[in-house]
Amino acid sequence: MNEDERTSPDRVAAENARLRRLLALPESGPLAERDLAAAETSFREREGRFREVEQALRDESRFSALVIARAAEGLCVCHLAPEFPHVRFTVWNERMTEITGYTMEEINRAGWYQSLYPDPATAERAQERMKRMRAGEDLRGEQWEITRRDGAHRVLRISSTLIGGDGAPEHVLGLMEDVTERVRAENDLRESRQFIDRIAAAAPLVMYVFDLRERRVVWASRRVAKDLGYSAEEVQSMGDAFFVRLVHPEDLSRMDGLFARWDTAPDGVVLEAEYRLRHADGSWRWCSGHDMVFARDADGKARQLVGVVLDVTARKQMEERLIVAQRVEGLGRLAGGVAHDFNNLLTTILGIAEALRADRPAGDSVGDELALVVEAAEHGAALTRQLLAFARKQTVQMVVVDLNDVVSQIETMLRRTLGTDVDVFVVRSPAPLPVRIDPAQFQQVLLNLAVNARDAMPAGGTLTFALSLVAAAPGPVAGSAAGAGERPGPGPGVGVGVGPGDVASPRVLLEVTDTGVGMTPAVQQRIFEPFFTTKPVGRGTGLGLATCYGIVTQSGGTIAAQSEAGRGTTFRIHLPRADSAPAPAVSSDYLPGAAGAEFEARSTGTVLVVEDAVVIRAIAVRTLTAAGFHVLSAEDGDAALGVSRAFAGTIDVLVTDVVMPHMGGHDLARRMRIERPATRILMTSGYPGDSAAPDVPFEFLEKPYTPSVLLRRVSALVARR
Repeated sequence: MNEDERTSPDRVAAENARLRRLLALPESGPLAERDLAAAETSFREREGRFREVEQALRDESRFSALVIARAAEGLCVCHLAPEFPHVRFTVWNERMTEITGYTMEEINRAGWYQSLYPDPATAERAQERMKRMRAGEDLRGEQWEITRRDGAHRVLRISSTLIGGDGAPEHVLGLMEDVTERVRAENDLRESRQFIDRIAAAAPLVMYVFDLRERRVVWASRRVAKDLGYSAEEVQSMGDAFFVRLVHPEDLSRMDGLFARWDTAPDGVVLEAEYRLRHADGSWRWCSGHDMVFARDADGKARQLVGVVLDVTARKQMEERLIVAQRVEGLGRLAGGVAHDFNNLLTTILGIAEALRADRPAGDSVGDELALVVEAAEHGAALTRQLLAFARKQTVQMVVVDLNDVVSQIETMLRRTLGTDVDVFVVRSPAPLPVRIDPAQFQQVLLNLAVNARDAMPAGGTLTFALSLVAAAPGPVAGSAAGAGERPGPGPGVGVGVGPGDVASPRVLLEVTDTGVGMTPAVQQRIFEPFFTTKPVGRGTGLGLATCYGIVTQSGGTIAAQSEAGRGTTFRIHLPRADSAPAPAVSSDYLPGAAGAEFEARSTGTVLVVEDAVVIRAIAVRTLTAAGFHVLSAEDGDAALGVSRAFAGTIDVLVTDVVMPHMGGHDLARRMRIERPATRILMTSGYPGDSAAPDVPFEFLEKPYTPSVLLRRVSALVARR
């Protein structure tokens, strides 16, 4: 446009009309100079405001673009194209390119569903998701695994919603966060927890985390339910009442002292402690704890401990039993050490007393006093036998017998001993019950059990002996909780029922049941201890059940008791079933006291007496000589061989002590068997020690013995020869 055109009347009129409309002036009439000035001022002000708004919009647009571009999450907008699922993106920030590996142009060409979800099933599920969103459903925080352009798999957390104008939504806004590492970390943490849980479940101990400030268990493994009877949740919910409820009062102060040490204990140091915790059933369990610092406060003080607790109740019980076993072993050594000399003294006393009684007229008061001496000596001998039996060092004469016969043989004596207030019943097995035992010793077991039962039934009651054959004996009995069923006795072999190879072998079972007052769990724990008794002073030595335990164990069996206060007691004895046939029924000679019966014999023949105790040897020589025997004597094995070789006649019987200086009885028996095969051998001892038995036939006479018993045994051997 040239200058003439700009200044033409029509152009000027048109501009004036536009200015009038713009400035809201009258459409006709001349424009005053002041009006034009005011109009110009108003126009410039409006123009300035317009430019400010325009700049603000431009700044806001630039800011929005900057926010979108710099957003930590992927941000995109796609148009709701009719050709869905071939969606088209109109906004795509840099983070989206970092996440997917595609630019907006590339993803629009390749297609969102077609490139990021190569698996058809996954693509179909993603399209179904888009359909739900197109129907108006906001989808927040869903996790999807995509395949990047480089083939890597990533996990996205996707949120999407519809946006648009006043009409129908036109676009989809999507926010995407790469959570691959977080998901991996969560999976690793989950696997670690599962790994720890599996270890905790498999470990034979309780694992826990303990808060020192709050004094509570914040986590415990499932094993706590097995060891203490509480669930892990119960233990955690106890809070600081854990100590009052579970820790033994005597151990509380020790635990407090242990906790005080943790503030100064270096990291990685493990402190150990043993304490008692209460089981849910009320019993106490010994526990061994091993703890170390798991977390500290800002000031460096220990805050949490991580540790393990091992139930060592069984070990503690075994330690207690070991102590008892050591006492028993010491008792056995003591008994064995004195038994030989002590029984020699008793043999001397019995021999002299019997000889003096034989010389006294009937009714003489001295004879009555000598009877008391004999009774005292026999009581001393019985006490020594009990000590040796419990220590399993007693001399035994094992033979195969039918246990039915052994029990029946003593039945009459038991009825007489126990009195009329106690009803005795014997339930025999219909089948033979062959066992290899020392019948005399085993009848002592029956007598001890019967006497104990009588004392437990002061007002009378019923005592039952039941015999049977069972498939197998029970294994070792656990003595964990007080009163929990049967218990073997303490000492060597505690809890030993049958060996692994014998578990399936048939066993002979003898059950001795009374209807007495029963026993408390505390008493049951100690019944087989030597010298333990609940009887008043002077009523018992405390060796009865200890002797039973030793005899049964020495016979290869087990003895256990089951009792409840006020409901009687049952003793169960399991013995190995012998393979060979039983010998004829036992005679009453096996009964306690029968060894002292009077016996008169006169015979002929030669007897060689070998005894290192001078007085015993003299009594034996005098007794046998008075009975008509020709008697040779020697003080030990070497001397005996010399006497034998110097004697040209027949030696019918060799009577020899087992334990002697120079050459003992066993070696002498072997040598005599070679030199004089026809000579019968009678060995005597109160304690043969660890000497190996000779591999030659012999009979045994236990010390102490009376002269009459010696004479009877020698006469029987000569008669059989």
